[in-house]
Amino acid sequence: MSKAMKQKLKEHRQQCALSAESVTGFAAEQSCCFEDAPNSETLCEVSAWDTDFVNSDEQSEFDQYDERDSTISCESVSAEMARENLKSKLVAMRHKSDPSVLTEQFSDYPDSLNARDTVSPPILVQDGVPDNVQECTLPEPGNPPHPAPVLKKAPKTQYIVGMTGELNKRVSIISYGNALYYHNGYYYAYLDAEHLIRLYREHVDYELNYESSLYGYKDLYECCVTDPKLQRSETEDEPIYAPLQNGIFDLAKQRLYPHSPDRLTFTCIKAKYDPNAKCPVFDSFLFWVTHGNPQLLERFWMALGSLLIYPTRGKFFIFMEGVSNSGKSVLGNFCQRLYPKESVSNIRLRTMKENFGLMRLLGAVINFELDMPNTKLNAEVVSRLKQITGGDAIDVPRKYLSSVTLERQIKFVFASNHPLCLDGEDDAFEKRIVYLPFDRAVPDDQQDPYLGDKIWAERNAIVTKALHYAQKLVRLNYIFPKIPQVDSAKCIVQNSSTKSVGQFVQESCERCDPDVVTALEDLYNAYLDFCKENDVWACSRSAFKEALTMMELEHTRSRCPGNDMIVRKNPVSAFRGIRLRP
Repeated sequence: MSKAMKQKLKEHRQQCALSAESVTGFAAEQSCCFEDAPNSETLCEVSAWDTDFVNSDEQSEFDQYDERDSTISCESVSAEMARENLKSKLVAMRHKSDPSVLTEQFSDYPDSLNARDTVSPPILVQDGVPDNVQECTLPEPGNPPHPAPVLKKAPKTQYIVGMTGELNKRVSIISYGNALYYHNGYYYAYLDAEHLIRLYREHVDYELNYESSLYGYKDLYECCVTDPKLQRSETEDEPIYAPLQNGIFDLAKQRLYPHSPDRLTFTCIKAKYDPNAKCPVFDSFLFWVTHGNPQLLERFWMALGSLLIYPTRGKFFIFMEGVSNSGKSVLGNFCQRLYPKESVSNIRLRTMKENFGLMRLLGAVINFELDMPNTKLNAEVVSRLKQITGGDAIDVPRKYLSSVTLERQIKFVFASNHPLCLDGEDDAFEKRIVYLPFDRAVPDDQQDPYLGDKIWAERNAIVTKALHYAQKLVRLNYIFPKIPQVDSAKCIVQNSSTKSVGQFVQESCERCDPDVVTALEDLYNAYLDFCKENDVWACSRSAFKEALTMMELEHTRSRCPGNDMIVRKNPVSAFRGIRLRP
């Protein structure tokens, strides 16, 4: 073996010895930490891993040596290095898997925390490995989720007043009778809590998310209602006007003024003031309905004019009564069509006594019931109607909200085929009825299906003409001129005879024995002749029958009623104890 080869072999052995000492020292240092470490002999009984820890480069270098010159066994050197490497590997494995070491090192952690899962085991540093490779690099954490945008919340206390102020700068809002109204460009429309929030989002802050429940709206609503800057009320000296499409018509000055929030208007008539317009179709219609009676014709025009002017002063309501197909629906539908939908309510008179029966009146200025049934009106309903038409303040209960005081007078228009029937005598109620009779039925072959549209096309002329009659009504202090022959049949009162029917029974009939039976048809035909001769208005057949029943006459069905003793095939409606005078 050459000197160079020997020197190289010597350096290699020294290097291996140093590596073994370092590994052995490190293992001994680490083994002192193990209290329950297994026997060291076990560490040397693993032979299956010997080949895994032999350096292949060193082995190839030893193969180049000449066997004759070699005095050192390469095999022994390799075996020694393998054992040392195996020992160090096993020590590292025991350090990694022994739970006692982890328990000793992380005894300060709580019992619920698994240190084995949360703390990575120690890593043995090997010689010759770059420092940047030995460092444990943690993976980059994922991007945190973006928080959901938070809508602005209106404060519940100190800033809520500022919210109402900001809204009122852009929208004209008033508090009238413990209720809110906003000006829509023409008039003040009723404003509820939910609509108030929509207005705020539209005109001030769209991202408002103030207590998205009704109770949150209620706070803002109550703040506006109680704001003294928003409170308004009608004055006694407020001029009479008619809100029209082309402006506010002042009845006293006969002038048109532009729409303005300064005017306390709650509706707008869908017609224009036009003094040059004509209405020949409507004039012919009213002339036919009233038989050309000038007094009755004037009453129709004054009643129509009273529905167009505000503030409401008179204590009355319109009642149209008569036979079917007589024009009640034509006139009633025309009047209802003049108003915006939000200004009209269709509450039935008999439901006004219910708890929430008046809620619809809060946003309305007029109520129509054009198909009133033939029912008696009890005292509670009559009293409620008298209060509203008289301008008395009444409390209106509302669902989920506090009650509202209704201070505005509401106009009422009723239509029926039967006269009003009260549950007792009430002179004050009868005086409030503006009676419009419709006693002429149009034959089926003469009815015009387009009459309503023709009249609607003349609405500007009709409204203009009606306003002139309204001026006369105002001068009369809202008292309609009486027409005795018309007003005598306007109401039926229980336990009292109808005036016209009572007069007929008294002058044209005889009360007799119950055995005497007279057909209802014969009695009603005689009654119509009596009314015609005496120039009084006749009631309907059903009202006539009901009036005879109220006179304690027994209603029956008979085959041979009357003095003629004619036997009929089928029994007919008749009354006992009454007969016609010869």
